[in-house]
Amino acid sequence: MAEVHAGPGALARCAGFDRLAERLGLPVTARLDYLSQFAMIYPEWQPWVVGVSGMDGAWQAGALLTMRRRNGVTVVSGLAHQVCDHGRLPAANGLAAAALAEAIAVGLAALPGPWALRLEQLPVEDPVVALLAGRLDQVEIVPGVGLPRIQLSDGHSPRTYLTKKYRSQTRAARRRFEAAGVEPRLVFRHTAAEIEPLLADLVEIRRTRDRAAYYRAELADRRRAAWWQAALLRFAERGQLELTLLDVGAGPPAAYNAALVDGRSYRFWDGRINPSWHQQWPGQLLFGELLPQLIADPRWSEVDYLRGETPFKMRTATDVVPTSRLLAWSSQPARLVAETPGLVHRWLHDWKSRHPAAERIWRVARTRLGG
Repeated sequence: MAEVHAGPGALARCAGFDRLAERLGLPVTARLDYLSQFAMIYPEWQPWVVGVSGMDGAWQAGALLTMRRRNGVTVVSGLAHQVCDHGRLPAANGLAAAALAEAIAVGLAALPGPWALRLEQLPVEDPVVALLAGRLDQVEIVPGVGLPRIQLSDGHSPRTYLTKKYRSQTRAARRRFEAAGVEPRLVFRHTAAEIEPLLADLVEIRRTRDRAAYYRAELADRRRAAWWQAALLRFAERGQLELTLLDVGAGPPAAYNAALVDGRSYRFWDGRINPSWHQQWPGQLLFGELLPQLIADPRWSEVDYLRGETPFKMRTATDVVPTSRLLAWSSQPARLVAETPGLVHRWLHDWKSRHPAAERIWRVARTRLGG
């Protein structure tokens, strides 16, 4: 039996989703607790939950979605898609997958006015994606953003995964700190009581680093900053967080990395270097000394870098897990309205990549304007 819940109270009616997620072993970043906390701070995105239950009432399939009206088009996306690296449409079996695809398609058709559907970071072989695509007219399935990882095998040493050059650069980073009169060390924090006093420093490091590198300063948004801090503490309270600090004695750390402890997966969730120490290569030192410990630890089967095939991640990744995106529209005009801003953004991105001077000017301007 299919059920659909929409609006602010929808998330309170889908506890069955997390029980299904537990049975199927979904990543922690694809579960209700993680996604709902983010959705709560952005009420302009209204939850839209679709569930399929069996004869015993237990959920057999489910989709945590959200919708927002933009330019006359209802845009439907995965819940908290902004921070969801592992999108999922979980289904216990083929019949449940078919029922979920049918329920989503029927729900889309019942929406008032034109709509657009954007589901991201889904497994390439997701059966619900294929079934749903077969029920829609205007639809595309395109590659998503890859998930680099270090896939670990039993009995392998760190030298198997970290090149001689990488190890040499880590030693060089330590010498740079020593030349500055500092003996850095890795410090690990796990509990909310240990982490809460560090939050102000971590937020400032993240904001300062993003401005220095001309990244989008996400934590300049007070709502995003509040969610980020709450998420750290919530994962810590549940025993699912390991915060690694590159301690330099007095003052804030030279770098940090917050990782999610998720079964046998160690997921690098968020990390930054302190720009005050950038000449000492703090990121190289933190990860260069952390990774050998993780690789040698039999608890882990993978180190998950989450989305984005950046040069930093690809230096040590053994492979990249592909993902897919499902895009659909109620009509060609709806597609035009929904996709034009993204097309313009991609055109600008491609143009800037061909003109390095323009890219530098754009980054400086975006930073000064608070973007």
